[in-house]
Order: sequence, then structure tokens, then C-alpha cells
Amino acid sequence: MQLKEDKRGIPRSIIAILIIFSFFASVGILFLAINSFIRGGSVPLGDSSFNLKIENVQIIDNELFFTLKRNLGGGTFVGLNFEFCDGSKSESFKEKISIEEFGMKSFNFTFKKINPNNLQNITVLPIIALKSGREIKGDVGYTWDSSSDIYRCTSNCTDRICGDNGCKGSCGGCSGEMVCSLGKCVISCVDTCSSLGHECDEVCGKNCGNCFNSHGSNSCIEGKCNPVCSAGYDNCDNNRTNGCETQLGTDLNCASCGNVCIGGNVCTKGVCSVPCIDTCTSLNYSCGVHTICGNKVLCGIC
Repeated sequence: MQLKEDKRGIPRSIIAILIIFSFFASVGILFLAINSFIRGGSVPLGDSSFNLKIENVQIIDNELFFTLKRNLGGGTFVGLNFEFCDGSKSESFKEKISIEEFGMKSFNFTFKKINPNNLQNITVLPIIALKSGREIKGDVGYTWDSSSDIYRCTSNCTDRICGDNGCKGSCGGCSGEMVCSLGKCVISCVDTCSSLGHECDEVCGKNCGNCFNSHGSNSCIEGKCNPVCSAGYDNCDNNRTNGCETQLGTDLNCASCGNVCIGGNVCTKGVCSVPCIDTCTSLNYSCGVHTICGNKVLCGIC
């Protein structure tokens, strides 16, 4: 018995099989979409581009402080989901907030599950409001990792009942006519920040200043700021209060502060040297891969 064919020569049985296959495929796709919606899973953001960035990360005791900046990019969100990981445990927080383009918001979180000193990464995912009113977590966001600079500080109020705790906070205050001087509450006090040469802490109830450091840590010890620099930075202006403000490895501060590269030299990996201008042609290389000026270069195929 010979199968009947349509005008294009395709057996009707094959056409029927294709129709049935297309029907079940459509049903499967619809089921997955409905299931994802019901379970509250993440949704793609399409052409939206939130372009978020975390800056000025600080860890003070068990609290984390940072600034979240939104750069140029379309799309709107009604909240943010923050996920923190220390390598072994994770903890998440949900914030009902919206940030406009070029806007900036400050956040601080106190952790119960993870150790902020072992923080490895922060993932920020936008929360999208659907037309139905349901809120869904987006699947595209921003991730910050601990390779970036972190200001770390552990407060210290040992033998102190008032004044600076060393981390921009306070160990307490004094009541009545008493004032704080060097961590103690006293009735009368004639000392000043200048007379004692203090650049931080409190003297006779007066704040002598705070210690900052965008590239490392900076704590107040006995009225003096003590900055600790991250790799590649140094305190070149000799101002301890602002920490390690200068990046090394430049032509003006190559290996250290004031190490200027002169005479046409440039700073390369912390050393002032004559810039490399070699090429395949100048070295008479016509083929193969060669190391030229510290880089692997293909000079042609033999």
C-alpha cells in the first residue's frame, strides 16, 4: 500500500507528527513559564541595564557600610536584593528602594550568619514589579568581590568610658558638667587638641578630628591616626588623617613617594626604565611568537 502525499510530496503522516510535536513543545514552554512565575523565580531583564556599582566599602566591627551608585542605564526597579557570601555561609537582605540614573544610596548591614571580615563577594539583584503587581527578582545584577579596597576597623574602648572608639564611633558620653578627656570624664579641663598635639579623639569634650583611609585602614591611637596602606598605595602628603591617598607605580611616584622617573624613563612594575619600543620588524622577526617588551607577539606565520 502506498502512502498518500500532499502536493509538495510530504507524507501526511509526517505532517501530523510535526503538528503534534509542535503542540507539545508549546505546552511545555508555557508550563515552564507559569511554573517559574508561581515559584517566584528570577526573570530576565531584557534590554534593561541598571549599571550598578559598589564603592567605599567599610567593615567596622560586625557592620558593613558601603555606597551603591547607579550609572547610565535604562530600566526601573522597586527594590534590591543583597546577597553576601564569606566563602562558607551566605546571608541576604531585601530593601524596598529605587535609585534613579546617576543616583547614589548608602547602606549598612549587621550580620548574624556570616563573618564580615571574611567577606568574599556581594551580589546585588534588582526586584522588578510585573504588571500583575507581583514582584520578581531579576537574574542580572552587579557583583562586587573582596579584591577591591576595604576599610576595616575594630573599635576599642578598653579603659575608656567616653570619646572616640577608634572607628569613627564613640565609647560613650559624660553627664552634667563633666567633659571627656582622653577617654575619662573629668570635672575641669584646660587641655586642648592643639596643646596635646592630637589629630583625633576628644580632649576636654572637643572632637580633635577623625581618621580616614580610602586605600587601607586608619585607627586613632592615643590621639594619633595610624594608617595602614593597601598594596600599591602610600601616605605621600604626610597627613595621617587622610590615610594612603597616593597610588604608587606612576611616573611621579614609582617605587615610593617622590620616586620620579626622569630623562624619558617610565615607571614599569615599580622601576624607572627606558620604555621598550621594540617590534617584530626592528628585531628582524618574520614569523612565530616572540616575547617583545614583556608581551607575547605573533610576528607572522611561516
